[in-house]
Amino acid sequence: MTHAALIGDPVEHSVAPVLHTYLAGLSGTSFQYLKIRISRKDLGPSVAALRLLGFAGCNVTLPHKEDVGRHIDRLEEPALRCGAVNTIVFTPNESVGTNTDWIGIEKSLVFFGHPERAAGARAVILGSGGAARAAIYALQQLGYTKITVLYLEPPDAKTARLLGQSERLGIETRPYADLERAVEAGDLVCNMTSAGMAGMSRSPFDLSRLDGIDLAGKYFIDAVFNPVRTPLLQYFEQRGAVTVDGVWMTIFQGIPAFESWNSVKVRISKEQLYELHSVLVGEIDSHKK
Repeated sequence: MTHAALIGDPVEHSVAPVLHTYLAGLSGTSFQYLKIRISRKDLGPSVAALRLLGFAGCNVTLPHKEDVGRHIDRLEEPALRCGAVNTIVFTPNESVGTNTDWIGIEKSLVFFGHPERAAGARAVILGSGGAARAAIYALQQLGYTKITVLYLEPPDAKTARLLGQSERLGIETRPYADLERAVEAGDLVCNMTSAGMAGMSRSPFDLSRLDGIDLAGKYFIDAVFNPVRTPLLQYFEQRGAVTVDGVWMTIFQGIPAFESWNSVKVRISKEQLYELHSVLVGEIDSHKK
């Protein structure tokens, strides 16, 4: 049996074990996936311990995505470009860190009809942390050359780093004061903040600010999966946008991680993807009871 784990703090909210159990059944793989809560001070020793115990690898969630790289032998290009690691693979000779969050964003959008090449299109990213960096990388793979990242003022340390790298990354960074102009000109809006998450603020801005903008036909993707239907997602949906919830991102980022640990290619139909989405939504809802 192959073993992998999710490491972070907290991890209790995660539905990843349900996701990977489904994928294991689909691929006929003997696989067990655990959730392990790990503090910042124990991060390095814990990664080393998982490797010594024979784990195939692990997923990394908050708050460790940007720090775990220093405890890994080699980082692949997506992790370097995104500035964060969400997947580690242990081989006999080394530990390898990569990032599949960007795949979750890219494949979710394409699954819902977004063009595979979006040359000339404009995108708006809400947020400036690790998820935003994954979105930048994903959108550039889709062909976006005009990407505006909106950030809260005053900028925190992570935002300040992104501002300093904006020219190298090929993006525009603007405060939320420019929200209306950016969204009106954009074809896609990505919520890469925690806004809407249980216990967090409903939105990074007053939604009424967008009331005068035609959102019909625009795409909206949300990184938040609990709740599945956030206030932002509901607002864009009601205004005619094509919306993609955070559960889809969870699914599409999880598949390549599962494949890398088990050396298999997951073959999953459209109907099975919808079934898996329904299973995960049910699991999320069960946590609220």
